[in-house]
Amino acid sequence: MEPSATLPLKGELGEVHQLWLDHARRAGVIGEDGTFLLTAVVTGSAAVGWVRVRLTETADVSRLLDDQGRIEFIARSSSGGHICGVTAEEYDYWVVTLSL
Repeated sequence: MEPSATLPLKGELGEVHQLWLDHARRAGVIGEDGTFLLTAVVTGSAAVGWVRVRLTETADVSRLLDDQGRIEFIARSSSGGHICGVTAEEYDYWVVTLSL
């Protein structure tokens, strides 16, 4: 699998938010009302599952840090047909988009 976009792990975390947001909007993940489904990738997150959230002016996905202090999450359209997530790979953050 190839990423849709990458940023260095040691870069500015706020840039991850903007890059993800651009790709999530293009991929149809964020609804017209700003809602989408979200799951974080941290210990215990499987018990929570998918949570419906709404994008706001103060939202910042770069705050979704895993147990190692890296940004890791998956966002899914409310219809379930589109995914856009961020994963920390060896030296970069990857933004990955998929249509299901």
